[in-house]
Amino acid sequence: CKALIDLAFARIHMGKAVDALGPAADARALATVHHQAALEVEARLWHTCAIHFSNDHETPTSFDSLIHELAEHGLSVYIPIALVVRARELDRTNRRDDSYARIEQALALVKEISDPYVRSFTFRLSGMLLRAHEHFTQAITLFEEARSEAEHAGLLSQLARTLSAMGSAYVADQRPKDGLTELLVALDLYKKLEINDWYVAETNLNLAILHDLGHDHTQAIAYAQRSKDLFEVAGDIAEAARAENVLGVLFEKTGDLDRALVTYQQAHARFRHVRSTHTFATLPLANAANLLRRRGDSAAALEMLTEALNQ
Repeated sequence: CKALIDLAFARIHMGKAVDALGPAADARALATVHHQAALEVEARLWHTCAIHFSNDHETPTSFDSLIHELAEHGLSVYIPIALVVRARELDRTNRRDDSYARIEQALALVKEISDPYVRSFTFRLSGMLLRAHEHFTQAITLFEEARSEAEHAGLLSQLARTLSAMGSAYVADQRPKDGLTELLVALDLYKKLEINDWYVAETNLNLAILHDLGHDHTQAIAYAQRSKDLFEVAGDIAEAARAENVLGVLFEKTGDLDRALVTYQQAHARFRHVRSTHTFATLPLANAANLLRRRGDSAAALEMLTEALNQ
C-alpha cells in the first residue's frame, strides 16, 4: 500500500498526474480492505491531487474533509498541500476571498513544518495564485522561498516549476530580462528531467510572449504552438485557448491575417466549449472583431464585440 502511495506521489511530482490515478486508487482500496485508516487518508490525498492536476473538472474532490482527516490521523504535515490545492480550486471558480483564506492558512501552518517538499510546494502554489491576481511582489517573495527549499533539498522538478513560475511573474510584471533568465533555466531543467506537463506549457507560452516583445515572431510562434500542444495534452482547454489567442496575435503581426482570424475563432470556440470564466476568455472575440473592422467588415465586428460584452 505504501509503495503504491509512493508511486502515485512520484508520478504527480514528475508531472504525470493522470498516471498517478491508478496506483492511488489501488492504494485506497488496499488500505480500506486492511483497515489502515491513516494510509487510506494519505492515499486519498494523492488521489484527489491527481484528479485536480489532471484537470478533471467533472470528478468531485474532497480537500476540505481531507484537511480534518489528515489532522485526525497524524498526517498534519500534508495539510498545507490540501489547503493550497483547494485554494487553487476555489480560485478557478472565482471564489477569490475563500481562496486567499486557504492560502493564509497554508502559509501559517507551513512555518511549523520542516518537510522541504511540502514547504516548496506550498510556497510555489501560493505564489502562483497571488501572481495570477497581479500581486507580483508577494508572489516573487514566495517563489524565492520555494526556490531555496527546492535547491537545498535537491528537488529538481520543484525547482524547475518554481523558476518557471518566477519567470512568468517577471514577464507579467514587465521585467523581461529577469523573466527570460528564469524561464530558460527552467526549460533546460525540464528537458533534462524529460518533463512535458502543464508547467512546461506555461514556460513555453511566456517565452513566446518574450520573443514577441523582442520582435522575433518566428521563434515566438514556435514557442506558442508548443505551449498550445502541451496544454491540450495536459487537458487544460482554457489554457490551450489562451495560448491559441497568443498564436493568433503573432500570426496577425506577421501579416497572415486569414490564419490569425481562424486561430482567434478556434480559441473562442475552446473557451466557449468549457464555458470558461478565464480572465482572457473574451480576448479572441475582441481580437477577431478588431481584425474584421480593419478589413471593413464592421457589421461582423460589431456582432462579435456584442457577444464578448455579453460574456
